[in-house]
Amino acid sequence: MRTHGTLAMATQTGAFRAGETGEKKLTFTVPEDADLRKTRVVVSLAPTPASAAFEAIPYLVGYPYGCVEQTMSRFYPTVLAARTLKQLGIDIARLAERTSPAQTVAAAGESPARAIDEAELERMTEAGLQRLQRFQHDDGGWGWWEHDASSPYMTAYVLLGLHVAAEAGAPVDERGFDRGLRYLAEFDRKPQPGGFELRPVGAGHTEMLVAYALSLSRSRAFRNQESDDRKKIQEALNKRLDAAFGQREKLPLYDRLLLALALRDRFPQDRAATVLGEILKMVVHDEERGTAHLPVASKQSWHAWNSETETNAWLLRALVAVDRENPVVPRLVNWLALNRKQGRFWRSTQETALVVTAISEYLAAAGADSAEKNVELRIDGGPPVTIPMPRGDILGREALLTLPDARPLAAGDHQFSVSSTGGGMLCFALHTEFMRTKALGTAQGNGMTIQRKYFKVGAGVDAARQADRAGDAPAGRRPLTTDDDISIGDVLDVELTIKADEDYEFVAFEDIKPAGCEPIQLHSGHTFGGDLWANVELRDDRVVFFAKALRKGTHVLRYKLRAETPGRFHALPTRGFAMYAPEIHAQSDELRLRVVEEP
Repeated sequence: MRTHGTLAMATQTGAFRAGETGEKKLTFTVPEDADLRKTRVVVSLAPTPASAAFEAIPYLVGYPYGCVEQTMSRFYPTVLAARTLKQLGIDIARLAERTSPAQTVAAAGESPARAIDEAELERMTEAGLQRLQRFQHDDGGWGWWEHDASSPYMTAYVLLGLHVAAEAGAPVDERGFDRGLRYLAEFDRKPQPGGFELRPVGAGHTEMLVAYALSLSRSRAFRNQESDDRKKIQEALNKRLDAAFGQREKLPLYDRLLLALALRDRFPQDRAATVLGEILKMVVHDEERGTAHLPVASKQSWHAWNSETETNAWLLRALVAVDRENPVVPRLVNWLALNRKQGRFWRSTQETALVVTAISEYLAAAGADSAEKNVELRIDGGPPVTIPMPRGDILGREALLTLPDARPLAAGDHQFSVSSTGGGMLCFALHTEFMRTKALGTAQGNGMTIQRKYFKVGAGVDAARQADRAGDAPAGRRPLTTDDDISIGDVLDVELTIKADEDYEFVAFEDIKPAGCEPIQLHSGHTFGGDLWANVELRDDRVVFFAKALRKGTHVLRYKLRAETPGRFHALPTRGFAMYAPEIHAQSDELRLRVVEEP
């Protein structure tokens, strides 16, 4: 059963620099309408900035949706992180037995590293590779989901992930990898009408991702193929890279970093260093925090090539590959660790996967160590929770500082403090979660809006199901309002009107259904309501629609429910969000219905 409320989350981060001791304080507020039984205040501690990456693995492993990107982002950074930990001498098999040292605070607390024990890692890798094999299209490419059109961008992302996973020892299918390379090669060697000029921004981003994927050429079948066709592919790639290098000032920073990686092993070999040298001149240093990063200012932050975190993750990967001794590298790791907007992870699955991959590659190249330290945590000056952190243990700790039964927090302002004694750096993140019970039905949004309407349909289930497949509005609908009665067997037409302020990509809409109703469609899939929706998932408590591209303007989505169980039910607000830019979001009003046995 779902809680009648809206989950509100907030995160604050901080750090102690090497050798710094003392106390740092943060304040947070428990809302007046918070359900105190469901209030959580969690603190995660990372003994080194790099170890913050391992705290994100449970988020990647447990993400509820399984498109192509999320399948890749779930398993390949985890495989790489596990290999890195082994290289650092940490016993992966032992991790499954570890629990948080703060057991006096939360007996069920656990180390984030439990998500990557050997058995789970093997199971997750096998499942991920099988799912990707099933989702690969006949043309060799991948789309966002199994049955949508192949995408050069998504195919390149998959191949980059498979390359990393294969290098980490995962059993990647060479034939499937080769088919994906051939699909990308066909895209890459098609020049624009004016020659090998850069396509517009966005498409240029795809070009550089494709060029980087092709430059790796990991597949043995592809690498060993001696033919005119392979020669043509390489010639086209060289022309693309030559053109991009000559026009690099037109590219976003994100794409220039991909260009540097694609140029790393190509002649002349100083080109990658040239691109990186130009980019490093734009890095901003923060001496007080010991960080450095590339600022990325853009009004269209929802696009990947405008993501500041992703851009800096690619900068770290490029520096580790080309200039790992550069003094910017550790400062960049610090910046990434301190910019976890979601507590133990970053803004999205893709963003988190890129950061985990970049930091794992950094650790594999540079090694890691941590100093011995003791940490004390307090809320409102109460008794401390003491957490010892032994020397050399880089996995971090997590402590739950609220116990709903024994130690709930009252509504109002509270103060959190953390004290550290010992050497070395310490990163910490305070993550608060509150279930808010009021103002649930208020429609709101940023970048888009959702209006939901319910209609009672006179047609039977078969006719409604046929209209549902086509996304049509059936004739003879009667609008429903809050607290209206419907009868068991009635068919409802759910209409979602979505207005987008801009062109967005990869958007999801979760419509929470009333508990007494079920969709009349029986199977999840892709053939639903026209070609806007790349996939639809029917879940126990919701229906979820995924749009690969949501253009600026108004869009209408319809599906049908059947009333099946008597009682009073809430249709909680529909929630829409850009999956890789959650700041773009919206929710509808709430609706209440009563299902009765007799008309």
